Amino acid sequence: MTWPAAGSPRRPNHCASPPPPSRLHLGSAAISTIPTATTTISQSLLAWRTPATPSYSSCFNTTAGRSGGGLHSPVHVQVLPLDHRQPPRPSRSLRFPLLHLPPEVLVAIAALLPPSSQRSLRLASAYVNSAVAPLLWSRPVLPPLVDAADEFELDRHLARNGALVRHLTFPDPCEVDLSTVVRHVPHLASIDLCGVAPHLVRDADLAEVLARCPGLESVGLADCVDLTDAALCALAEYGNAPRLHTLVVDRCSGFTDAGLVPAVSRLPSLRHFSANTLPLATPALTYAIAQCCPLLERFAAADGHAVTDDALQYLARGCPRLSDFDFSRCPDVSEEGLTAFSMAGTSAYESFSEDGIVSNGSKTGGRGFTSVALATSAAATDRSLAALLLHHQAAPFFADCGALGAAAAAPSGSLQSITIAQGSHCSVQSLSLLAFAASRTLTHLDISLVTFTQSTATGSSRATIAHPPSILAAALGSLVNLRHLNVSRIRVRHPPDAGANADDAVTDAVCVAIANGPGGAGGALALLDLSENLRITDVGVAAIATACRRLEDLSVKGCALVSDAAAQMLVAPPALRHLNLGLCGRVTDASVARLLALSAGDGDGGGEGTPGRLSTLKVSGCFNLTDAALMPVVTQLHQQQQQQQQHEQQQQPRPTTSLTQLCFSGCHRLTSRALSSLFRVSPHLTAVNLYSCYGVTDAAVRALVEGCPRLRSLVLSKCPVSDRAAVAIAERCSSLQALYLGFLAPVVVQAPAAAASGGSRLRGLDDGDDADNDGEYYDGDGDGVRSEAAPMDVDDGGGGGEEDEEEEEGEDLRGHRSALFSGGRRRRRLDATCVTDAGVHALLVGCPSLALLDVSRCDALTDAALLAAAATAAAADRRGDRRRPRPPGRLQALLVRACPMVTFRGLSALTRACPRLVRVDATGCARVSREEREALEAVVEGRGG
Repeated sequence: MTWPAAGSPRRPNHCASPPPPSRLHLGSAAISTIPTATTTISQSLLAWRTPATPSYSSCFNTTAGRSGGGLHSPVHVQVLPLDHRQPPRPSRSLRFPLLHLPPEVLVAIAALLPPSSQRSLRLASAYVNSAVAPLLWSRPVLPPLVDAADEFELDRHLARNGALVRHLTFPDPCEVDLSTVVRHVPHLASIDLCGVAPHLVRDADLAEVLARCPGLESVGLADCVDLTDAALCALAEYGNAPRLHTLVVDRCSGFTDAGLVPAVSRLPSLRHFSANTLPLATPALTYAIAQCCPLLERFAAADGHAVTDDALQYLARGCPRLSDFDFSRCPDVSEEGLTAFSMAGTSAYESFSEDGIVSNGSKTGGRGFTSVALATSAAATDRSLAALLLHHQAAPFFADCGALGAAAAAPSGSLQSITIAQGSHCSVQSLSLLAFAASRTLTHLDISLVTFTQSTATGSSRATIAHPPSILAAALGSLVNLRHLNVSRIRVRHPPDAGANADDAVTDAVCVAIANGPGGAGGALALLDLSENLRITDVGVAAIATACRRLEDLSVKGCALVSDAAAQMLVAPPALRHLNLGLCGRVTDASVARLLALSAGDGDGGGEGTPGRLSTLKVSGCFNLTDAALMPVVTQLHQQQQQQQQHEQQQQPRPTTSLTQLCFSGCHRLTSRALSSLFRVSPHLTAVNLYSCYGVTDAAVRALVEGCPRLRSLVLSKCPVSDRAAVAIAERCSSLQALYLGFLAPVVVQAPAAAASGGSRLRGLDDGDDADNDGEYYDGDGDGVRSEAAPMDVDDGGGGGEEDEEEEEGEDLRGHRSALFSGGRRRRRLDATCVTDAGVHALLVGCPSLALLDVSRCDALTDAALLAAAATAAAADRRGDRRRPRPPGRLQALLVRACPMVTFRGLSALTRACPRLVRVDATGCARVSREEREALEAVVEGRGG
């Protein structure tokens, strides 16, 4: 809203309200307010009314001159003369222009905002909330469901707003009863069950979803390993099956052709079908798709045998709209089959000769591919790529880099994404072809781990060998809209007569071309992976940091020549969120300290400041790092907190880092004191890797689990931790999904005199009570550590509620627990030097979300911990609630390699008690024979399909 310029008459009482406007702007319409004039406007702009919308009566006098009474009938607005000497105060609606907008305009604006901004917009007013709330509830973001209270809260919200829900996804992992959710969402159009715990989705559950949601058009079943062909039969009989346009069945190992073929035969409107990693699918599935799904646009069948050369020809004829496919790791697809598939629909197909040259062919049809994925595929060759990209001619391989000038001016096709990772059948000149065909449209390129062949250039009078880095630099520099680029570990295999093997192809010149190429590709890059390119130095990384202002994710892992000079320049990209400097041995404390400062923001005592932006930092293998790299950011946050206290801003949240993932693998000079201080100011951490950090102690682990409640992945292998750390993890980490505790280093316990000499300052910073390990016990129920003074001397079969529980568990449970808790006592002293049965049992029964546990080379681990955990799970199953089994019922992978005391008896008992366990690795266990290991593998592999 624009008010008149300064100098207009003001109210005598110096009211802050300006005089009325000469022109009111409402969206794209404008209403002239000329005195004594009558204006006719559309009812869609001014005639709308809601209880929360203020009236226009303070500025306008609307007459009742509505003709016809229709929705778009004209409204006559009489604008009365205004006395500029005494202008009226504008209404509240005029002081807040947002309230002027019609609801449909508010919804259109809100639809362009991210969900977080939509939720903030709802707080503007009741009127705005009434317009935006249906948009939010059409695609809700469900919170993690931890206990019954969360399920009750979800049920309450869905009962109130479930009728508005159109698209439903679940957080990963989500323990939810689908029957309680789908009964509230009758108008659901799309559902994705990928986030639901795999063993909670069964055939009956999917049948109930289909019965309660008659209008589904998109169904996602990825990772639902318990589903069988019966679920697909229910989908084939679904009433809305002819309108279903999206179906995802990735990694559903129980599906076979008996269910897949009838299901796709009933889906004539199918446009997106994803069937990756289906070990039992055959080419019959592809034949059925080609025959019954003429509208198919995207087909993913990676890592399987459903696609062959012959099936591709049927697919090309039956699905003319197919433009997006993923045939990665499909061993039955050859160069000839992919070439014929790509050339289908062109008159040049008949003249495509064996040497890849087209004679007098012109394109008369053909498909324009938008996304191609051929990772680890022998079919990705120069000849097949030429057919994919150009359709009507073979690759015009450029003899030198200057020929790419014509490529930049050539008309681009429709290709937006291509993946040929881990290939070895393409020449480096094929990148020139890629730049020629998709210089303006390509946004995603993945050529990681590719070993290109170097062939002689064609099209010139003399046979020359072009310089591979120059060709690569010219090709990548001409891709003007590239956003995601993965060029990690690219090598070029020289001709046999060159006398050399494969060499790195990515150099500083390539990095400079990416950043400052003729097309300006670096300006659009958001993700760049340069890992394991040994010829990249500080010059190339500096060019990337300077030119790529939109860069969000950068990896230079394994670039050994990168040092502090380049690492410190990585603070320049304002959008950088994820950074991997692993195995860059020349990086020191100075650069890491500057990078960690990015996660602390620039808050000050006068306000909240700018929040931190770095969320992922990986510096594995940077052996020179010390505490000096971590303490500056901790000191910075403490200073910000003190400034808040000085300005009496205690209501402001405590300053913390924005870090969510940290990797300090191999940084053996870091101490427990510095790590504990960093963990206490990083509450958002979800993944931490401390592999082979010999300075990590039980106190550091305790600080981590207490300060980071969202932890989901933790690596402590080769760290000197003991039972105390294991029990602390079991107490605090309710969301932990993966824990690595293998090959632990021995704990060196200081003598009492040495611990006392450390002084109170060290104990205050580092929880130095590790020296006093006497008097703490594990109670055996996953309830954590109790002091000796606590009344924990409860015998098995004791009085009260414990007696009823023991009778319910039976004699076998008492026997297994008595093996773990010696003397019949329900407690066991914690070992301060290593992880024993007490620590492993605490993890198995105390971490409700644990899916992977690695306790390899745990010399003190015996069958007692495994048998007791198995008995606990069996007792929980007998008490009911099989849909939400107690731990370790959720365990999916157990690694006990080189554990000398573990036998087949304990492993088999735990395998039987954990129905989701699909991997048991007992390699190197002296008391487990080869036949017993094969028997365990047969059991768990049978569960995986």
